[in-house]
Amino acid sequence: MQAAANARVSGDVEQERYEQRRVECFTSQLNESNPILTSISESMTEEGILRDRMAIAGAAERGQLAKEIKRAEERKIEGNKRLMETSAKYNSLMKALRTGQE
Repeated sequence: MQAAANARVSGDVEQERYEQRRVECFTSQLNESNPILTSISESMTEEGILRDRMAIAGAAERGQLAKEIKRAEERKIEGNKRLMETSAKYNSLMKALRTGQE
């Protein structure tokens, strides 16, 4: 944002537009990534709680807890995959912006 402000002050309209587009792209990435990160965090928390429960569970509960742990792990893995895809998407968008292909 500082670069856009500097361009505005110096009267460089093209540079200001470019910098503003960079800010918009970064903001979009944050907005798209935030719910994914929240999901990953929630899955990790759930997995930890379930593992704690597993440590003190009786034999009758262990099978069900193991299934729940596996589901939490799968959600975490899927979230990480979605996060990497989102990162790659915005890397490409920023590269296109830098090379004037936006």
